[in-house]
Amino acid sequence: MPETDKVEADRFFPVAHRFPPSIDGLAEAIEFLYAGSSGVQHLGEELRERVAAEVSEENFQRDTLSAWAHFSRVARQTDR
Repeated sequence: MPETDKVEADRFFPVAHRFPPSIDGLAEAIEFLYAGSSGVQHLGEELRERVAAEVSEENFQRDTLSAWAHFSRVARQTDR
């Protein structure tokens, strides 16, 4: 994942799997992944763990209810 604030998904990637947003950075990241036999599998496992914590069913329900409450408040204010 390129290390840049323009790509929000980079926050899920461990620092070791981020690279400078350049051709050389991408080439080195690809070499790093495939140099070890478990590079891609290990990255997949790390990402699965990190993303699961962010997008759990509990978090989804909480965020949905929070958004619903916000929109309900805004709708009530515009009706007045």
